[in-house]
Parts: sequence; structure tokens; C-alpha cells
Amino acid sequence: MDPKKNTNDKAIITLPEVHTSVEEAKKAEEIARQERIQDHRAEKHAHQEANVVKNAIEKELKELENKKNE
Repeated sequence: MDPKKNTNDKAIITLPEVHTSVEEAKKAEEIARQERIQDHRAEKHAHQEANVVKNAIEKELKELENKKNE
């Protein structure tokens, strides 16, 4: 009997195994590290922008309070 032929004459689908080499793992780790650095920078920038807006609002509120008290 032909070992490549299924006894039920149905197609056999075999999925290739995924082998990750050490180099591929190192590349993936470096990409992930770079993404974490970018995420950290973006988060830091967002906090800085939020502080600028917060300070502007506080300044405006103080100015309004001063005008109200005059």
C-alpha cells in the first residue's frame, strides 16, 4: 500500500511545524524591546501634555478668581 495515500481516499492536510531559531527569537525580542521604549516615550509625552493642559487650566481659574475678587 502506498504510504502517501489515505485508506479513505481523502486528502490529508499536514501543517508545517513552526521552528523558531535563536536568531529569530533575538530579533523578536529586540523588536519588542524597541516597541516598549516607544510606548514608554509616548506615555511620557502624553503625561507632559496633560500637565501643560492642567497648568493652563489652573492658571485660567486663578485669573478668573482674581477678577471675581476685584
